[in-house]
Amino acid sequence: MKAQIGCSGLRICPGYLGDEARAALFCILHGIFALAPLFTPRMPRSGQPLRVRTANCGPLGWVSDEAGYRYQALYPETGTPWQPIPSALLATRRACSRREDGSI
Repeated sequence: MKAQIGCSGLRICPGYLGDEARAALFCILHGIFALAPLFTPRMPRSGQPLRVRTANCGPLGWVSDEAGYRYQALYPETGTPWQPIPSALLATRRACSRREDGSI
């Protein structure tokens, strides 16, 4: 795999994940979404829904509602903690964030 350098240092890694790896990552994320489904954030003050749906993993998740934008420890629809970030997702991020010289 030869990474392509895009604008502002963005690296595009075409073909990095093979079919099996993509399927495995999809299954991991599907499990996360089963426990904390995608939700629709709302605009501060007005409460109007944003045009996106989002999910979070890890100790803090980004949320937006009438109270404003923030990071919080609990899923807004159930009050339960966010799921941990899957190790396979972290490993993929680490591998794709390395520079050409191997540094991060």
